[in-house]
Amino acid sequence: MVPRSHDSFREMDLNDDWKLSRSEVKQYLQKEFEKHGYSANDTHHEVMVDDIFKNEDEDEDGFISSREFTYQHDEL
Repeated sequence: MVPRSHDSFREMDLNDDWKLSRSEVKQYLQKEFEKHGYSANDTHHEVMVDDIFKNEDEDEDGFISSREFTYQHDEL
């Protein structure tokens, strides 16, 4: 998926507020899909965004903070 670095976070954070909104994540996914030759599918992207926020938005505030984004989850 997305490399978990501050650089990739900053690329996704379109308004430089140090948190990712659903819209910013969706725009990034659409751009990445198009860059790799896949068609933009809004329904598919919404499902992906839902899944990303379910897993990454630990405090459930509707945003993914820089800390939430770069923190590596242990899922073993």
